[in-house]
Amino acid sequence: MEILRKGLLSLTFVLVCVAFLLGSDDETSDPTISGQALMTTIKSYGYQMEEHFVTTSDGYILSIYRILPKSGSQRRNRPVFLGHCLMSSGASYLQSPDSLAYLLSDKGFDVWIPHLRGTAYSRNHTSLDSCRTCRSYWDFGLEESALFDYPASIDYILNETRSDQVDFVGFSMGGTHYLMLLALKPEYNDKINFGVLLAPLVFGSKVQLPFYPNLIKNNYKRIFGFMNFLNLHVVDAFPNHTRQKFAFFDAFCNIGSLFSTFCR
Repeated sequence: MEILRKGLLSLTFVLVCVAFLLGSDDETSDPTISGQALMTTIKSYGYQMEEHFVTTSDGYILSIYRILPKSGSQRRNRPVFLGHCLMSSGASYLQSPDSLAYLLSDKGFDVWIPHLRGTAYSRNHTSLDSCRTCRSYWDFGLEESALFDYPASIDYILNETRSDQVDFVGFSMGGTHYLMLLALKPEYNDKINFGVLLAPLVFGSKVQLPFYPNLIKNNYKRIFGFMNFLNLHVVDAFPNHTRQKFAFFDAFCNIGSLFSTFCR
């Protein structure tokens, strides 16, 4: 009975998430609309920003936001790179006045926030169209972001700031990318002063969800391929909906003890 209960919970959770994705307004994925809305949010909190662009070695053009200090604040020489999570973008660090990006800026850090490929702010490519049915553009996974987006962003930040190293903060997938980068491109260890990983996903064998070890872990590529076939690009499921995302999961976890398995 317990296995059946957990199975039903997993199915319910997946169906609710898919329904959310299917119901999202594709207009909000327009980088111009998304960028303008986020810039308005940043300015409303009293901060200015710069938008930079970097092209990866495989042709993806990424947007990087640099948060400028408030008037009178002192910026430190060393920059800090904020790595965002899956199903989101760098906007997750900018949504409220007490968000991490602003707290670090107030403390004098030079804050840089790359938006990884496929997010609403980084939809350009040197030769590929990023429409939802353009499979060539969406043919990427965790490895590409870790081994192409992160190195390009780090090198660009170091060059722009004339620094030898960056500090790093990564949440969830951001921490995963960080570890993949340093393991597979060890030369980047020398380019990072220190890293802070918030809830990084590293090993999946201990995840307490039904069917995870065999179904998800062993079929990761097939699952992402199927999602792309349905035009459900997981990387940008909640790119500009950070507040909606928190509200969704808060409501989901408060339905009752039935869903406590996912919310512990």
